[in-house]
Amino acid sequence: EVFTHLRLLAIAGSDTLSRAAGNVLVALLSYPTQWSAIRRDPTLVPAAVDEAIRWQCPAVTVPRFAAKATEVAGVPIPGGAAVRCHLGSANHDPSRWPSPERFNLHRPRRPNAGFGLGPHACLGSHLARHLLEQMLHGMLRAMPDVRLDPKHPRPAITGFHVREPDHLRVLVR
Repeated sequence: EVFTHLRLLAIAGSDTLSRAAGNVLVALLSYPTQWSAIRRDPTLVPAAVDEAIRWQCPAVTVPRFAAKATEVAGVPIPGGAAVRCHLGSANHDPSRWPSPERFNLHRPRRPNAGFGLGPHACLGSHLARHLLEQMLHGMLRAMPDVRLDPKHPRPAITGFHVREPDHLRVLVR
């Protein structure tokens, strides 16, 4: 458990934040009406960050050990068993999130599993959200007309354990 915790802390402060930044930009630039919305109303930036973390969380799976024997979806899990929790799946549960595959910064804000939940929530989630918000505010000031380069394929967010864009080619007027 100590090794797992230290490994998580090592990547959370750098890799996860840079991946989240790429995911936020892919979300907003792939949905130009959403980018236009935060250009018109920068108070929507926190909602855009929260929705982007829900839509494509940077760390999709986290390792855990079952504290006691239980059952999930009819599958028995013995106490002490190593399990991998899929945060991305939780954030795309259609019973909780209408049209979960769609990025929508106007979606009612609710807690999501993008940075974990409860006692296993990411210790750096508040700092990460703040830095992502500052990145977007800086981009709104410096390059409000940024857009995806139509000469290149739309970026794909890929990865099984961690997710990030494979590229992000943009044009700035």
